Amino acid sequence: MIEVKNLKKYFGRKEVLNIKNLKINQGEIVGFFGPNGCGKTTFFRIILSLIKEIEYSHLHISSSKIGLIEQPGFYNYLSGIDNLKYLLSQQELINASKYIRTMNMEEYISKPVKKYSMGMKQRLALVLVFSANAEIIVLDEPTNSLDSEGVTLFKELVKIAHCEGKTILISSHAFNNMSDVCNHFLLFKDGDVENLDFNSTFFSELYIIHFEDNSALEIAIKSINFPCERLSNTCLKIYLKKDDISSFFDEISKNKITSFYRVDDAITFFNNQLEKRNI
Repeated sequence: MIEVKNLKKYFGRKEVLNIKNLKINQGEIVGFFGPNGCGKTTFFRIILSLIKEIEYSHLHISSSKIGLIEQPGFYNYLSGIDNLKYLLSQQELINASKYIRTMNMEEYISKPVKKYSMGMKQRLALVLVFSANAEIIVLDEPTNSLDSEGVTLFKELVKIAHCEGKTILISSHAFNNMSDVCNHFLLFKDGDVENLDFNSTFFSELYIIHFEDNSALEIAIKSINFPCERLSNTCLKIYLKKDDISSFFDEISKNKITSFYRVDDAITFFNNQLEKRNI
């Protein structure tokens, strides 16, 4: 469990963290979101005891913790499995064999790490972190360098660890990738954190819809029950979760739509959401 009250961190005279009250229960999977420089990584370093010059009125963090911050580092001349043997205990190696299979690494786990791609090294780092006997796992941008298969397999790691009762903290810009594994969401704002409602448009995907004419658009605005915004007389911006698309088309006639597409630039969407919150 993690409990924080009035946690402050300064770099010089600049205050980068001012977390008034935060409690994370054992077994929770928490997603942390926010723009670059908002304090996510600094907070994670504090959780991992990598930063100790801080101010607080109350701070309780389990001593059993491990994390992945920035790029993973391994002995390049050793194989992936030999790196794990060097860094893990015998009991933890038993866990590692399970996670190696989960991450689909059997074909190259015995090859020297110097032959690994960045994505393969990231998978090895995730196996290392999840294999450790730690109550808290801290992951800063864990899907960096992972391909789509790697992201899917990473989610399986999280689900397995969750079933084992571990607490997992995840920082990510790819919030749509994390929305189906996290059960608690926090947004960094002005050095503090605030809860995010999963039903908000923050967790939806942005779609652009073009209509045949203005009358079709006007009818659509009156008939749909999803957050939307008029871009022109024939163009609408709408926020939908993937599961909502079918119900959206139940509310509106398809033959009035000339084009319908998803805006897949997640970082741009993310920044737009933060601007809407006046961050």
